[in-house]
Amino acid sequence: MNTRLSLLAIAIITTLLGAGCSPNTSENKIQPEQTTATKTELDEQYCTAEPQENDIGSIVYQIAPAYWNMPHLGQIFTALDCRNSDRANKIQWMKDGNYTAGITLSWGDARPSEKMRSLLIEIGFTETTPGLWQNKSPVSLNNLDRLRLLFQKSQQGEILESEDCMDCG
Repeated sequence: MNTRLSLLAIAIITTLLGAGCSPNTSENKIQPEQTTATKTELDEQYCTAEPQENDIGSIVYQIAPAYWNMPHLGQIFTALDCRNSDRANKIQWMKDGNYTAGITLSWGDARPSEKMRSLLIEIGFTETTPGLWQNKSPVSLNNLDRLRLLFQKSQQGEILESEDCMDCG
């Protein structure tokens, strides 16, 4: 039970820090233990939880522990895990079924797998420096779901270091 509370606290803090485009540095990252949440636990803790207002007035939705390092996409990915595209479309910067704030994904010194690289390129990302991928164009909810599924299948060595929006401030 303490592990779940810790993971929930990490997800909430990450959401609150990330929702205002605060930099996500490796100094403030704590990787939670792997958990396996049942559908009921997911529903109770994340799928039906009301959004909260953070310190800068942004409305943020709960983020499942699997997406602890994704303050923006994590809200969308969690809604998709809950099979709730309506909830995903209510998340800030979603307009007409597209995420419009731009996306930065960083693997730090690591590199994404070939499958991940191919998908990133296919949905409009470019590698701006080794390990750093950006997309300034709107990304459809369908493509975000494809990205979410690939993140779920990622190997342990392909852990994303950080995610941030580009035009959210």
